[in-house]
Amino acid sequence: MIPAPPGRYVAHYMHPDQDGDRTKPVLAFSDDGDALVLDEMQGRLVPAASAFVRHEFRFVREATGSSRPLVAIAPAGGWMVQYTDKSDGEKWATPLAGWGLTPAGDVVPLETDADGVTSEAGDLGDVTAHFYHPDQVGMGDVPQPKPTGRPRPMQRP
Repeated sequence: MIPAPPGRYVAHYMHPDQDGDRTKPVLAFSDDGDALVLDEMQGRLVPAASAFVRHEFRFVREATGSSRPLVAIAPAGGWMVQYTDKSDGEKWATPLAGWGLTPAGDVVPLETDADGVTSEAGDLGDVTAHFYHPDQVGMGDVPQPKPTGRPRPMQRP
C-alpha cells in the first residue's frame, strides 16, 4: 500500500436519484494501483470503484476547488485576480478574499461571490485568471482597484 498525499486526490461518485457528485478522499493506493477510500461501515480501506452500493463510481482525480480541504487560511493583503474572457477579450478584476493552505502544501487563492460563498479562484473554461498585487510595477493594462477614499500613509524619505 502506498499512502496518498493528504487531500490531493478524490474519488467521485454519482447517486442515481440525486443531482451532482459525491466525493471521498483517496487515502492510499493499493500495490496494484487502485485508489483506496475509507468504507465507514466496514471500518477499512477498500478500492474506490467498489466503495458504495447505491453510488456509481465515476473517476478519481486530483482535488481542486471545493474538493480540496484547507488546513489554514491567511488574508489576501490586497491581492487581486484579473479574469480575461478568451472569446471576446473582456477583462475584469476582483479582490481575493484570502490564501488557503492545503494538506499537501499547496497555496490556493480564494475569492467570494455576491452571496459570500468562498471558492478557489482560477481559470474556468474560456476564462483565464491572472493574479497580481496593485503595488507591482509593469502591469500594463491590468485593471487597478478603485481608490477607497482613505489617505495613504505618509512615506518617509
